[in-house]
Amino acid sequence: MRSLQKILNFKPNIIYPAHGNVIEQPVDKIQYYIDHRNQREEQIIDFFRRNPNKQLQAMDVVHDVYKQTPENLWLAAAHNVGHHLEKLNHEGKLKILTKNDEKYYEYENRGGS
Repeated sequence: MRSLQKILNFKPNIIYPAHGNVIEQPVDKIQYYIDHRNQREEQIIDFFRRNPNKQLQAMDVVHDVYKQTPENLWLAAAHNVGHHLEKLNHEGKLKILTKNDEKYYEYENRGGS
C-alpha cells in the first residue's frame, strides 16, 4: 500500500510496467487499487467482529469475504488475505496464535469497536 501511495503522489501521466500493458490513466487505476484493498480490509475486519474470540484461519475469511469468487481462485485469495491478517496483527487489531505449525487469528472483543 505504501508503494501504491508513493506512486500516486507522483501523479504520473503514464506507467510502463515491467510486464503487462501500458497504463495510460494510472492515477485512476492506482486509486482504484488502493480503494479496493481498503474495502477488502474492512470486510476482513467486519468478519472478525462478527466472530469475536474465535480462532480463525485465512481460509475461513475467504469462505465469507470471497464467497462470490470462483473456488479455483480461493487459494490465491487466501494468500492475499494472509497479507491483510499480518498487517492487522502488526497494527494490534488481531492476534496470532500458532497451533501445530498453523497460524490462527483472533479478534478480541474489548467491548468497544
